[in-house]
Amino acid sequence: MRPKAEFALRNEERSGSHSGATAPELHRLLRFIPKTNVTLWLPVGGVKPSPIPMSVSQLTLVSHGATEAQRRAAFPIDESVLDHEIRKITELNWKMPPAAQVLSAPERRTQQTCLALGLGFTLTDGLRDCDYGRWRGRKIEQIQAEDQEGVLAWLSDPSAAPHGGESIERLVGRAGTWMEKRRAVKHTIAVTHPAVIRAAIVHALQIPAQTFWRIDIPPSTVTDLRFNGRVWTLRCSGSSLMKLSHEEEEKTDI
Repeated sequence: MRPKAEFALRNEERSGSHSGATAPELHRLLRFIPKTNVTLWLPVGGVKPSPIPMSVSQLTLVSHGATEAQRRAAFPIDESVLDHEIRKITELNWKMPPAAQVLSAPERRTQQTCLALGLGFTLTDGLRDCDYGRWRGRKIEQIQAEDQEGVLAWLSDPSAAPHGGESIERLVGRAGTWMEKRRAVKHTIAVTHPAVIRAAIVHALQIPAQTFWRIDIPPSTVTDLRFNGRVWTLRCSGSSLMKLSHEEEEKTDI
């Protein structure tokens, strides 16, 4: 018999704050997560390094502001960013680094985040959120009560799509296809969803799709990926927009 998934919901509503975990970040709500061993092979003595190309492409991925679905631990629909989160983002007066292109996923929450950051943008379907099929708009607790086997399959098998939508494996493939088209662009800023950013990291590092569940991307954060002509590298992930903005202000004061 398969083990039951036990949920450990955080008492965040009482404190008035929340972790910002979006539906694909349900590892925060589960004590049962299948273990995955990942081996990273590194070159040892005798391996001559290849010359590093001078041209490096940068991909800055910004996760949208927090939503009600994230606060409720529900699968997202095309909801808006919470009003107080919009105000926080707007008050940052974020100074956008030079970029060749600024792109946004088509959903309302990503467009609102772009506008709050003061960004002009182009909509891109490749950045759309994961399709959660018939689970959209529903709380994980409800789904767990009705379809425990489906939830377990979704968490343990990257190729599974018990909700009738998009599997984690397909999401990683979609994110990877979009990323490979950005190789020749000097710097792209893209406002998208935590699930898409996690999938992009999995693709960039060429790690197993199951490690998707081990990556944490909160709302209103920045992830920096670079392509050096041969491989993608991860510069940073999940860095708070608020923190980055304050650091820039301190540099200016100095």
